[in-house]
Amino acid sequence: MNIARGQLGRLRAGLSTLSFMLGVALPAAAAILPTVAAAQQPGLPHDRLLLSINSAGHTVLAAGAGGLLLRSTDDGAHFQPVPSFTRATLTRLARAADGTAFAVGFDGTILRSTDDGESWMKLAEDASHDNPYFGLAAGPDGRVLAVGGFGRAVLSTDAGAHFAPFTVPQNDDGLHLNDLIANGALWLLVGENALAMTSADSGATWQHVTMPVQGSLFGAIAAGDRRFVAFGLRGHVAVSTDAAANWQAVPTGLASELLGGCVLRDGGVLLVGSRGGAIRLDPALLHASHVEASGDGSFADCAQTETGRVLAVGDAGMTELNIDQPGAGTAP
Repeated sequence: MNIARGQLGRLRAGLSTLSFMLGVALPAAAAILPTVAAAQQPGLPHDRLLLSINSAGHTVLAAGAGGLLLRSTDDGAHFQPVPSFTRATLTRLARAADGTAFAVGFDGTILRSTDDGESWMKLAEDASHDNPYFGLAAGPDGRVLAVGGFGRAVLSTDAGAHFAPFTVPQNDDGLHLNDLIANGALWLLVGENALAMTSADSGATWQHVTMPVQGSLFGAIAAGDRRFVAFGLRGHVAVSTDAAANWQAVPTGLASELLGGCVLRDGGVLLVGSRGGAIRLDPALLHASHVEASGDGSFADCAQTETGRVLAVGDAGMTELNIDQPGAGTAP
């Protein structure tokens, strides 16, 4: 069996090969994914497929293949594995406003931590169906919504104690729901075929959003008060500075997929993706410039730590990026 690097994004975002990937034993799949020696750095984990990373305070969490959860309490200098009580590949880490951490993944897996990632509780898992989750948002009213492949979603109204199937409106074709993020009280859902919707009431009602880009959106991030960045296929990026009411496309000059991103301390945004693609948006979110990344591996997500380190995760494990070194110039 040969798994190409490009399938890292498909694993996360649920493209046409998702049904194939769901049939693969993910720990074995991770073992045969190529590692990129040039991207590996001493002290950082690089022997497993990692798909998500989250930084809050001095704590950095990472998640990936085979239920792997890693935790650092020194800004990513050292990582220790944390029991996850699952073998399902974890695709996304998220935090609620109160600091509660969540992890979602394949086999309908949903995990929760209330102690900054030191210990985790399994809220849901069902290996009998192909139901991967790719995003999660939690509201202050106890509502927790997880979304994923083929339009599947589950909702809890009691902070995760119980989940029930949830139907996302205007998705009769079962498009993949690739990410769900919270920006204050406003939630943004993005997915296949430039699907984008917002909710101002913790997912109770939804409004369709027209995007200025075509193709699947693989992720989104909250880039400050009322600011959103959505990204996806063929390097497409769309930004909003008015609570997702209006959007504009930002040219990146990138032809490959963008799969993850993080807010930088200067107010800008870093987006990462397949084949080592990395784009930096200025604090005004108006211009994009290329970031030179070592190696030719794919990145699934990134985070900037409290001390300013920028860590990216992907098929080569974890890599520290120097985002201030000269890149390929400003995108047209």
